[in-house]
Order: sequence, then structure tokens, then C-alpha cells
Amino acid sequence: MEKKYNYLEIYAKVDFTDLQKEWDLLDEIRKIRNQIVHHHSGVSSSDKDWAAIREFILANPEMITFKDDVDEIDEEKGVPLHEARLGYKFKFLIISPAFAALAINTAESFFKKLLPQISFNKVSY
Repeated sequence: MEKKYNYLEIYAKVDFTDLQKEWDLLDEIRKIRNQIVHHHSGVSSSDKDWAAIREFILANPEMITFKDDVDEIDEEKGVPLHEARLGYKFKFLIISPAFAALAINTAESFFKKLLPQISFNKVSY
């Protein structure tokens, strides 16, 4: 997403001041979508997007949840499961249509703010 951001900022002269909130949320949704599609809704603490996905899931339990309690203490090792089971794919579930609504509404808001800034004749290579 960084390349897309840079392209829009440099070549299309997009000002992200009013777009940043939606851009960041769309990036989080993209990370979750990628785990669903490419990793069968599983994410491990060794994945590069673990922290962002874990944070989003824990902050939005009404929409999406881990199948297991990733912060439960492993009795044998005395650390949270996500630390004790490196490489283990913790499954997560989207439990509400609110997640899809969030994705759609965020994209709609992003494009409503973006499109007035875009002028195809100001894009130069």
C-alpha cells in the first residue's frame, strides 16, 4: 500500500490530510482480507501483520474474533499462547455483517474525499 500512497501523493498530488483515517483503516481491512484469502483465516504471531491484525480483532469483538484466546496463558511456558506457539496459525472468524459494512462504508468515504482531488490532467509521469 505504501507504493500506492506514494504514487497518489507524488504524481496525483493527493493531500492525505483528510484521507489518512480511511486509508489506515482500509489498510487494516486489506491485511485481514489477505489472511482470509491466502491463509484460510489464520494468522500467527510470526506473520508480519500479526500485531495490526491482533489489535484490530481485539478492538472489534462485535465484528471479528479469534477462535482461540490468543492471550490465554500457556500453563507449560507461562506466557500468552501467541508467544508460546510461534508459527501456530490462530484462526479468526468474522461474526457480523458489520465488518463488511465497515469495509464498504470506509471505501465509500475514502473515494468521496479522494475523487474531488483527482484531476487526470494534473497526473504527470
